[in-house]
Amino acid sequence: MNNTVHFDIEKIDKIFISHRFHLEMRGKQGANLFTIEFSSSDGYYEEEDYDESTPPPPPPPKKVFRQMTPTRVTKRQVTVPPPAIGGLIELSSSEDEYYSSTIKSSSQTTQESTDIFTLKDEDSKTNNSKKPQVDFSPKSNTNIKKPNNNINSQTANNNDKINDIDNSKNEDNNYEITEIKDETVVQVVKSTPVQRPRPTPIPQKIEHKNWPTYLITRDSKMHFNGRRLFFSFFDGSNQLYAAKCKSKNAESVFIMKGTKVHLGETADALVLVGNDSSDFSLRKNTNVDDEIMTIRIIPPKTPADTARKLTVSFFSPKDGTPARLTSKNPKLNPDGKVEHDFEGHFAVSSTKNAVLVAKANGPSMLLIRKTGPDAIEIETRFEHEDLWIFTIGIASFLSKVK
Repeated sequence: MNNTVHFDIEKIDKIFISHRFHLEMRGKQGANLFTIEFSSSDGYYEEEDYDESTPPPPPPPKKVFRQMTPTRVTKRQVTVPPPAIGGLIELSSSEDEYYSSTIKSSSQTTQESTDIFTLKDEDSKTNNSKKPQVDFSPKSNTNIKKPNNNINSQTANNNDKINDIDNSKNEDNNYEITEIKDETVVQVVKSTPVQRPRPTPIPQKIEHKNWPTYLITRDSKMHFNGRRLFFSFFDGSNQLYAAKCKSKNAESVFIMKGTKVHLGETADALVLVGNDSSDFSLRKNTNVDDEIMTIRIIPPKTPADTARKLTVSFFSPKDGTPARLTSKNPKLNPDGKVEHDFEGHFAVSSTKNAVLVAKANGPSMLLIRKTGPDAIEIETRFEHEDLWIFTIGIASFLSKVK
């Protein structure tokens, strides 16, 4: 059996050079400064195995990181009844607004509980970071108060809790602050009650007087002695007075109550006509009695006057009767025609139409409207006698003024 021995020439050379270099450096100056050693071939393979099995060196230490301490924020639903009239309820919009204003650091509070961001130097060196242990569980249930449906009691409970926090500076107030944060603080702002005006009492009876509208008609009849003019005065369908004159140029008109009239001294009233049918005077019984009223109708004097002027004067007025009435100057429509304000009532275009007032820009007191060829309606809005209104109608028919 042949035993063959294999030699590694490179390893043998390394071993030989190592021993030779060591011998040459021995005894020389600086020989002990360093030594170069070469391992044998057996040790060479052992080093390779050792390098493969040995784990890599640990990584360099990590940089220091700042850690955030969590803040516990909880919410609780509070049932609040509707506010009374005149009061306002304001709810806090955020629970954190009480955090900065109510928390006061105590002597026993550690840095972990007061600082939001903490730097862990010792833990960072060992690369074993630990979170701070914060006990969020309540220590006692004596101060826990449930929300009450009564707004006033809820506000009082919250005020007591805030006072307890200010007075207990040397105690652990973390739990008390959490309770204040958990409960929504209700603030009641009292305002001045709304003053509602009292409704005006409605009277039992509303006095409203309906002023009458009279109708005056004209009729012409032939007799043996000539033509006669007849006037009738109606309140609704009831004829109150009748009047008669010889012609349109007559100087007197006789008035009697009822439906029949005669020319003579038996008349109840007399209207005297003068100044070419522009002045009229009402007298009682005969022409020698005192005047009751006068009517004057004059033509327009200036271009600004759009209609004839009518003036009525009362010498024995009643309570509530104006002493004098004057016709208003009517307006012209886009067509250039005279237009009176009859408040929506019908009227035929005529020079007999007029609206009389007691003073300028005052309310309408008397409205004269021509409603037909021989008919006039007069609406009266003051205390009057029926005979006065009948006389105004007769003057409107007999006047020659245009």
